[in-house]
Amino acid sequence: MRAVWVRASLALSPPRIQITPTLCEGKTGLAVATRNYLLDELCKSRSRSSWNDRLTHWERPASDTEEAQIERAAGMVREALCGSAWLSAEGVTVAPQGSYFNNTNVRQNADQDLRAVHPLIRVEHDSSINWQTATGYLGAFDSGRAFADVVRQMRAEIDGALGGKFGALNLDTSGSKATRVLALPGSRAPADIAACFRYAWVSANGLGGIAHAEGISILSKTSTWTNNFPVQHNRNGIDKRTRTLHRFNRPSRNAAAIGVAWPEVP
Repeated sequence: MRAVWVRASLALSPPRIQITPTLCEGKTGLAVATRNYLLDELCKSRSRSSWNDRLTHWERPASDTEEAQIERAAGMVREALCGSAWLSAEGVTVAPQGSYFNNTNVRQNADQDLRAVHPLIRVEHDSSINWQTATGYLGAFDSGRAFADVVRQMRAEIDGALGGKFGALNLDTSGSKATRVLALPGSRAPADIAACFRYAWVSANGLGGIAHAEGISILSKTSTWTNNFPVQHNRNGIDKRTRTLHRFNRPSRNAAAIGVAWPEVP
């Protein structure tokens, strides 16, 4: 697949999120994964008082000390990546995402998730329009570069910059999507950095026009794509916290602490 450029002046707004269950595909069809992690944990031996204390603990946001360590890790990562001439020349930007960014992280179990976004854009469209219409609407054109080649170079530059800053022994590069900077107890939290591209979904709006949404696309080391909308996740979380007077945060943190796997956003 070829990457395309799109004019930066175009304002792209994210779509409404639709939650779908995880599907397990086999020769006999599709089935929904239904394991109840919350029930598994509740069945373990623990008194009511003990559960109340534990849930109250999980409901709290990161402490000031934790936040300082998370922010320190993020600042050091940004500083390292800004030192890469290749990343700077390509126009790669670094932005936060994940549970800490969305204020749903678990106390004493927080890390920093960052996305390194290349300005090349991956375009997809629905069946009601064609490729030419979608890219023409975005003002995009073929860059002549393959995503796989660009992301390979991106990861090499990211790992090299982080290795120079933190030392190779403090990196975990085994993940298929992100590189992890290991924590330094008492100083910095762990940080995950994912190399990704801009993503645009283009569709007919039902009124004779065209609608579009922008997020990010991650091309893993196993050549699979993952699309996400971190800006919208954050915006929706802020709106939900406002509507629920911050009650939304408490069950979110408890679920994360227990290990409930929320459905992925398509």
